[in-house]
Amino acid sequence: MGVARAIAERNLGDDLVLIAFDSDPEEVNALQEGHIYALVVQDPFGMGYYGVLRAVDALQGKELPRYIDTGVVVVTRDNFNDDSVQHLLYPEQRAAAILGE
Repeated sequence: MGVARAIAERNLGDDLVLIAFDSDPEEVNALQEGHIYALVVQDPFGMGYYGVLRAVDALQGKELPRYIDTGVVVVTRDNFNDDSVQHLLYPEQRAAAILGE
């Protein structure tokens, strides 16, 4: 976030490309304002979901995969409003929607 702040303070958004990892609220805001070009975002909800599924499989004695790719998405201002991206940026809202809360 320090680099994003420096880009904002010096108005360098058109001259520098900053790509950050994950999506805390400050980073999301910097992306929307153009101080961060892209966020590489994981799927915490999916990680939890697959973790529970594999735990159940283990309890049932099933063979477990050696590797599970939970994926990442590169979020930019162009795809920011896509539903799939919003679910990654705000996983708590995704969980609430699934649980009917």
